[in-house]
Amino acid sequence: MGKTNEDKRRELDALPEVPGDWAVDHSICMGCAAPPAVAPSLMGFGVNHSDPRHSQCYFRRQPSSPAEHDLAFEAAGVSCCAAVRYHGPDAALLERMRCLDESSWESVVIARAQRHRRKAGSLFIGALLLLGGTLAWMYFRH
Repeated sequence: MGKTNEDKRRELDALPEVPGDWAVDHSICMGCAAPPAVAPSLMGFGVNHSDPRHSQCYFRRQPSSPAEHDLAFEAAGVSCCAAVRYHGPDAALLERMRCLDESSWESVVIARAQRHRRKAGSLFIGALLLLGGTLAWMYFRH
């Protein structure tokens, strides 16, 4: 059986940040510093005490109001690797985290697929134009 939210929260509470329902998963945090830029009143960026060679995001204090939870969700939304997590008991916040996870990864995958499709289409049209130009040059050069 997998870990419960309580187990995850207990593990994360051992990390060098303010313990609570919100935490940064330091095993996957890449140190992008985007979440603290969005929520500087809640989060910071600094040396990870378990590995002083790396700087990572961390919670300086836990959200204490609905507006601060919104700010924490915004920070979670900009996290490049989904390292900002809510592990508390509030079912509504857990559902919101689940929806954020789904929408974030879906939107990234869809955006990348559309970007690659546009690039591939542009490359194909460019190749056809180049081929057409080359054939026309070969035909008319004599």
